[in-house]
Amino acid sequence: MIVYEVYTGTLTDNGVESSLDMLSNSYVDKNSFEMAYRINDWLTYNTLLYGFFRTMIGANRSFHEPVDQDGNHYITGGGYVESDFRKNPLKDEPVGIWKLTPKQVKALKENIAFIKKRKIPYILVQAPITQKLYSARTNNKQVDSLLFHLGIYKNFYGSIPLNDTVDFYDSDHMNQDAVVKFNEEFIRYLKSVKIEK
Repeated sequence: MIVYEVYTGTLTDNGVESSLDMLSNSYVDKNSFEMAYRINDWLTYNTLLYGFFRTMIGANRSFHEPVDQDGNHYITGGGYVESDFRKNPLKDEPVGIWKLTPKQVKALKENIAFIKKRKIPYILVQAPITQKLYSARTNNKQVDSLLFHLGIYKNFYGSIPLNDTVDFYDSDHMNQDAVVKFNEEFIRYLKSVKIEK
């Protein structure tokens, strides 16, 4: 079974940040150039050029990124980060809508089609975000409706009592204690839902 985290903020992304991460932490090859062309952003092109030269001179061969950086512990092979406790500075969240990027929604639908074609059971999950961020977005119900129509979907916002200051280190990332609370609730939910194969 696949648990697919579908944070709405990701669906608003233009892909630049991900491209920078990939180009900075991997070898530059033909696919890198194709990705940069599709993203078509000067930051991506700049990082592509830098990464290309690093690859050409072999600078990436001996580079190993440290697993502990600025209070974050990157879990090797796990695809996630565990962070030291820190309070959320509670920045202002401008009131507005989630502006979904059509190419991100299309990519999500393509991923789900890929999963369905292989008959792999899946569930779409949205982890909690701060009340401040959730309240600042005026189209949460429309986004939930879109995601609900793509498969079994659960938005965990409001399903467990969380404090914006203590349980989050920014608007959309829970700290470790909150992750434990969320995981317990998620496991309870998984046991209660019937997922067909």
